[in-house]
Amino acid sequence: MAANVRQYSTEDVAPLLEVAVHDDVPNSAASAGIGMALAALGLRVERASRVRTMVEELIVEARAREPFPGASRESLMVQIRLDQLGHNARVLVTDFRMPLQGKRTHRLPSRRLASLGFVDSLHVANHGRGGNVAVCTISLDDDHGSTLDGVEVLPQDVARVSARESSELVIREMVPDDVAGLIRCVYRCYGYSYPDDVVYKPSVLRRMLRTGVMKSVVAVSADGEVVGHCSLTFAHPNDQVPEAGRLVVDPRFRGHQLAARMGHARNEVAVSLRLPGLWSECVTNHIASQRNLLALGGIETGLLIGAGPSDVVMSGLANVNEGRRALMPFYVPIDAGASMVNFVSPEHLEICELLTDRLGIERSWNVVGVPLAGATTLSVDVSLVSGVASIRLTELGSDLVEVVAAELDALISYELGAVHLDVPLADERAGAAVAALERHGFCWATWIPNEHPGTDVLRLQRVGEHLTDVAHVLCARPEGEQLRDWVVGEWHRVRHGLSA
Repeated sequence: MAANVRQYSTEDVAPLLEVAVHDDVPNSAASAGIGMALAALGLRVERASRVRTMVEELIVEARAREPFPGASRESLMVQIRLDQLGHNARVLVTDFRMPLQGKRTHRLPSRRLASLGFVDSLHVANHGRGGNVAVCTISLDDDHGSTLDGVEVLPQDVARVSARESSELVIREMVPDDVAGLIRCVYRCYGYSYPDDVVYKPSVLRRMLRTGVMKSVVAVSADGEVVGHCSLTFAHPNDQVPEAGRLVVDPRFRGHQLAARMGHARNEVAVSLRLPGLWSECVTNHIASQRNLLALGGIETGLLIGAGPSDVVMSGLANVNEGRRALMPFYVPIDAGASMVNFVSPEHLEICELLTDRLGIERSWNVVGVPLAGATTLSVDVSLVSGVASIRLTELGSDLVEVVAAELDALISYELGAVHLDVPLADERAGAAVAALERHGFCWATWIPNEHPGTDVLRLQRVGEHLTDVAHVLCARPEGEQLRDWVVGEWHRVRHGLSA
């Protein structure tokens, strides 16, 4: 099973190992320390050896690039860094020679090693003054062993429990001892088709619970069986608004408002943490999860086209498979907080004001911003399981289009269903950034208030070339249908280069 891979910038992540290697130092000497450090982190010896092979190849490729004229000996060194974020280890190999040449990088031997599974993800791009950077990510997780012994996927027509049995369920916060029960619950509902494979990884789940990256609520039967789950998950250590997701209800217990009961308990956790709000991505092949979010005060904020894999199978529910599916994001305000000033392009002013009114939060929208200036900085997140990459912009520079184009080129080999890109709306250059990115195929995906420290985020989307199903997007109410149609219209407008 492919890993769910997260790649972040080095901001706020302390290195575990850093080394700068001169040309006269053997490749194997440079990679040996990486292999031993990964083994110390718990990676199996054979996997650590494969990562070491990848690092050696990346050093070879870096040294093969031409140096700049008059380059000093120090500037020819290859820098290697190992760090850890959550359940992933990450190795960065950086050189400051001539820039990578676009699509030529797709034919390098390191890409072949990545395709063979030597690492969970490989992302290579030129970062301007930051050099040529290769980032490989490795999941540190073990497997679920015998957790699923005797567990079967429940059939579509499984018998439902009585209202009395459902009412006797205990709904509480999840603890590490519940991990095996959650894995079994997910398997009964989805088999191995759940689009976020973290839910099959016991050590990852325990680590996320222990560190607070994930706060979960579970429904537990009288005999101790986990039959329902939902969570709050922070994608980045600095984020203020978690994703409310990983909603799973055992098919035997559907029809008794269990998802709503767990959702209310999850909201209570959010209130106790003093969070400004939650966001969630609801499936659109049925409307049950959308209704649950609406009942909790959530509002539709966009449509993520092609963001859901087509092969996700939900026991007991409709599973139309006519291409990659759309997800409908919702925002649930918890604490409205202070008003903010956001900068948007004129084309988005009307929809922003409409959504602001629906959410009942205070925002001022400004279409008069400033041009792009300075240097662009960003980080990249790739999920191989869902087939979606996310680009997180932190600085909006005049080189924005060139930098984003380089990242898109580096992502081509993944054949992604969509690329999402977050624009910080508190930045006066946001409107200019959105206008520039639209000309390169990005369109509105969703607005997420308070997503990053001190700013709302406008998430844009660039839909891939896969068959994409927008004909079977079910919405729980007319307001959702209106927003669905608007986003699909924006997608077509941008794809065909039409004026707003």
